[in-house]
Amino acid sequence: MFRKKAIPFLLILVVILLSGCAANPEFKLNVQYKDNYSGDSKVVIEPNQESYSQGDEVNLTAYPKNQFKHWQISVLDSEESNKTIKSNPTTVAISEIKDVKAVFSDTEVKLDVVRDTGGGMFGWLGELMQSLLAMIYNLTNSYGLSIIILTLGIKLILYPLTHKQTVSMKKMQKLQPEMEKMKEKYGDNQQKLQEETMKLYQKHKINPLSGCLPLVIQMPFLLALYRSLRGWEELVGQSFLMIPDLSQSYMPLVLLTGLVTLLQSLLTQNVSIDDIKSDFGEFVANNRMAFFMPLFIIFIGSNLPAGVLLYWFISNLIMVVQQYIIAKQPDIELKEESN
Repeated sequence: MFRKKAIPFLLILVVILLSGCAANPEFKLNVQYKDNYSGDSKVVIEPNQESYSQGDEVNLTAYPKNQFKHWQISVLDSEESNKTIKSNPTTVAISEIKDVKAVFSDTEVKLDVVRDTGGGMFGWLGELMQSLLAMIYNLTNSYGLSIIILTLGIKLILYPLTHKQTVSMKKMQKLQPEMEKMKEKYGDNQQKLQEETMKLYQKHKINPLSGCLPLVIQMPFLLALYRSLRGWEELVGQSFLMIPDLSQSYMPLVLLTGLVTLLQSLLTQNVSIDDIKSDFGEFVANNRMAFFMPLFIIFIGSNLPAGVLLYWFISNLIMVVQQYIIAKQPDIELKEESN
């Protein structure tokens, strides 16, 4: 009862958090001169700011103009990865380039575009996850495999908590016969029904929000990974298995993630194949919330990098396996735990 009432509010929270993290990313320009260079060549940036937003343009002017030769621009998401421009000054869109190099007769000045993963509610976690991915990549030489290893590490750290909540859900399912009797007895008195239900949960040491906690627990990691991977130039063009580019959305993975999330939701609510076959219309009506999150994933999936979807898919797949194993455990063990 309490869990079902809390789910809509938690899902609304998820939407709000995702909307917040979906705000335009920030970018910084780092200017690098060649070692031991002491000449007059320089690049003037207008406007010269600490950070820039998606879509911002900057005007670049190279001085002295009589020593300037050309700009060499590395472009993101383009078949023409490098462009040479001789006009001075020139204007570039910050979010569309990797770097700009001003080539002079005596030196080169490079401007690196760095995506700022800091800031925001989970900025520090995003920076940490990005650093960990880079470290794992040095060992695996695959960002897809690195994301999977990072996911396994996070799930291992969270296992004691998620295991406890999964067992708590199993106990709550076993109490359904008693819950039905209480509904028949106190059906006309909702306040009394809630009081008796809470007493029943307390007696068996059950958290009524256990079904929501697995989602809540993994949201900070999901949002932090989204923030760290969105626009990360290291991920651009990196393929994994059938995924052509981990920095771009991949619809088959979107659908697979939605399917695994639906399976996890059904396992959470202890839905069997017989329940689905008996009356599909009634099944859908009684389990509307189980379909909300998968549909939500499909809805936003076209805007999520495949790297984020891969994390979500593996994370939910692990939860499905964990819930299935718990569901197959003997009832005696669960009874002993509830005493």
